[in-house]
Amino acid sequence: TMIGAYIYGLDNPFPEKTIKTIELQGIGIDSKWMILGITLSDYPVYFKPSFISYGMPARWCSGALVYALVEGLVGVKDNGVAYDKVIFSPRWAASDVKQVNTSIKYEASGGYVSYKYSITNTAINIVYTGNTQNTEVRILIPEGKKANALTVNDVNISFKNESVEQSDYAVFSLTGVSVCKIKCSLQ
Repeated sequence: TMIGAYIYGLDNPFPEKTIKTIELQGIGIDSKWMILGITLSDYPVYFKPSFISYGMPARWCSGALVYALVEGLVGVKDNGVAYDKVIFSPRWAASDVKQVNTSIKYEASGGYVSYKYSITNTAINIVYTGNTQNTEVRILIPEGKKANALTVNDVNISFKNESVEQSDYAVFSLTGVSVCKIKCSLQ
């Protein structure tokens, strides 16, 4: 027979409201609640992290999450060595985020990409730099909008409109290391 007690913490999602009752419900199976205690607190829940790891090692999980964030929403994919070739595809237009400042760096090699992103109803503005020699830029266009003009450092450039499933992108290339002020006008 195995006997154990577990502890669980839940931050009140509505701390401005007063709790009048607490009701515990089972999931419809033949089981009983055996509650040792319920406590309220004015502070967020905190339990000291355990040294025992269950499942995938915690740092590996963190690495997988960072990898997904960097190549997904942030949109920086190293397509070469130490960011010398990059696919730059910021996807902030799919979120509610209107301004972003981000830098991605390999500490050992010094390879990096850094950018500032902002979006309005009429334009996506990006200031992009890094040690990147070749950059394929793929700017996600907000749903219901079209890219109608694109400038790099205030010079009009040609670009392609590409669709991937239901998403539209303005696509072009940059070469050489520099600071690029990109403006994608929307209609």
